[in-house]
Amino acid sequence: MILKMKPFNECKYVLRDFIVPYEANLKVAALCGNPNAIPFLEPKWPDIQDKISWYGLCQNPNAIPLLEKYWPTIQNKIDWNWLCNNPNAIPLLETHWPTIQDKICWIGLSYNPNAIPFLEPKWPDIKDKISWIGLSYNPNAIPLLEKHWSAIEHKISWVGLSYNPNAIPLLEKYWPHIQDKIDWYRLCQNPNAIPFLEPKWPDIKDKISWYGLSYHPNAIPLLEKHWATIQNKISWWGLCQHPNAIPLLETHWLDVKDKIIWEWLSKNPNIFVDEWEIQVRAHFRKNVAEELVRVVCHPRNIDKFAGWGYD
Repeated sequence: MILKMKPFNECKYVLRDFIVPYEANLKVAALCGNPNAIPFLEPKWPDIQDKISWYGLCQNPNAIPLLEKYWPTIQNKIDWNWLCNNPNAIPLLETHWPTIQDKICWIGLSYNPNAIPFLEPKWPDIKDKISWIGLSYNPNAIPLLEKHWSAIEHKISWVGLSYNPNAIPLLEKYWPHIQDKIDWYRLCQNPNAIPFLEPKWPDIKDKISWYGLSYHPNAIPLLEKHWATIQNKISWWGLCQHPNAIPLLETHWLDVKDKIIWEWLSKNPNIFVDEWEIQVRAHFRKNVAEELVRVVCHPRNIDKFAGWGYD
């Protein structure tokens, strides 16, 4: 007997079987923030009004169709901070823009990564309402900031822009004029900043935030390169908990073991190694690699060595 299946587009998230008998124990307020709970909540809507968490629902990326459906009766309950921050809420805000402009949370909207195409055509009317901290942090706002740079440079949040992963080309472009405005702590935490910082090292090494750089996911090669001159500046709190720092610590272990902050090294997941990986590597070195070298380098293959790159 062939099991009859629902069409894919009719399927939705449902409770797992073992939870169904305990459905009454679920908390509506908590479910409002659960991205998979909307199909479960919607049929119950008339009976759960007094239990709704508007904070949770407005930040839920999958709740927008539900909010749109009941908009006339719920708009006075909306948590505007979280709705404006919700990446999926932009079409809803656009639809009702004429009647909600005075309710907009400009901080939330300025942080919203999907809000830039919504904000840009309204720029002349909203530029004085923008949260410059939010816009400076917003990874998708860089083209907008660059377009209006001459008029807005003095409004920029340098903390936000220094940390913004997409701002590096903008910082590079204006570097000679903005060096004294940079927030070095945030720049040293910026995930895309290492290729930007490295060629400037001789001029900036005394400005570095060593905690930011010591915990930076991509900074280990840079730290290794300059290890001899920076090891006394390292933030051991940052480096000990850095998952990518284990090879660096292992290389210099005899010199650094007395500097280790054991509480933070204990939290580093990479102090453990997969036993299976150790076995596989050992097996490959002992059996596969040795046998491969024995076969390939056999005298009968001498006439082929030149073609393999050997003289």
